[in-house]
Amino acid sequence: MNSRMLCLLLVLFTSVLVISAGTTLYTTAFEASEGYNGDFALAGQRGWLADGSGGNGIVTNFFEGFGQQAFIGFIPPTNSAQSTTLWTPINFNPTAGATIVKFSTTLQLFKSTTGGDDEFRWAVYNQASKRMFSIDFFMSSQAIYYELENQQATNTGFTFDVDGSYDLVSYMDFERNQWTAFLNDRVIANALPIRLTNSTALNLGDVDAVWFINNAQSPGDNYMVFDDYTITAENITSIPAALEDMGMTPEHFYQFRVFGEIGVKYAIDVTTDFKTWDQLYPDPGQTFVNTDGSFIFKDTTAPEFSRGFYRVRSVP
Repeated sequence: MNSRMLCLLLVLFTSVLVISAGTTLYTTAFEASEGYNGDFALAGQRGWLADGSGGNGIVTNFFEGFGQQAFIGFIPPTNSAQSTTLWTPINFNPTAGATIVKFSTTLQLFKSTTGGDDEFRWAVYNQASKRMFSIDFFMSSQAIYYELENQQATNTGFTFDVDGSYDLVSYMDFERNQWTAFLNDRVIANALPIRLTNSTALNLGDVDAVWFINNAQSPGDNYMVFDDYTITAENITSIPAALEDMGMTPEHFYQFRVFGEIGVKYAIDVTTDFKTWDQLYPDPGQTFVNTDGSFIFKDTTAPEFSRGFYRVRSVP
């Protein structure tokens, strides 16, 4: 097999016109050195708030070697409420040059041993407490969904495993009204609207951990553990593009899917040595506008080379 065909996965993500390091809006690892106490609920510590009476708190070494983590779930609410929400206020107003926000956390989900299987979410709210979108983990099917402002659950086509942890990253471009989410560097949602109605203010209030109980009369003891919760304002002009390997065609052309923002101009480059990059598509000096969020690119020059590495970059 042409060795160039094997190299795509080495360059999956590219930074897009990075100006300088982003500004940290909030970050925590839930460590004792930060003032978190495992004898108490997370709500009420270090500015964290809760709506609902379901379980939440601090645990140790659920991610081995990483000290303390936070959790939501496990302990049933003291009433018949179907949801418990945890958040810390961020209240960020996007301005010129700072319109892209990145949220990241490491998480693991644990199935119920009693009662029903519930749902855990990461939900993004604006400063008026309007839920704009969420990423939802369904414990019964272990499927991942997303919900937009209309709160209609849409299956991403991806699932999760309760035996391992995941890095969840979501970029929000408030200027273009688009968001994209990655789970362990895999795109699970791309170029979706942050808001659906113009009456919803495009700003960031908070990013919340949510335990939604499917049957209030029989809540499960399932729970979500999370760590390294970070929100930054990124000094970039668009959400980083991503590539997904699609393998080789019968003609020995290489194919990959490009994920990017709608309305952004992109160019695809290739290199054999990471020293010299050649613009592969479109023709040098030209660009194309992404109109669909993702598209498939076929490198018809691949058979001419012994190896190659690809990147996608946004251009002015």
